[in-house]
Amino acid sequence: MDNLELQKLKKLYPNFFKGFPANLMDLIASEKTASQISEICLKNGITEEKTVEQVAYYATSVLLGNLPIK
Repeated sequence: MDNLELQKLKKLYPNFFKGFPANLMDLIASEKTASQISEICLKNGITEEKTVEQVAYYATSVLLGNLPIK
């Protein structure tokens, strides 16, 4: 997630981000986290870029508490 995407999210959901821990947001938005997700995918045989992006999306959604509980 780049800075522009993060700013868009903050504009869309200002109340959510008021109470959101800054260190968790830094973790989610960091290049290191993206790199680690890619490395984990590669180690597990996931090489298709689109699939890696989906894994990153779901990991971010979990950290943001954005997935429905089902």
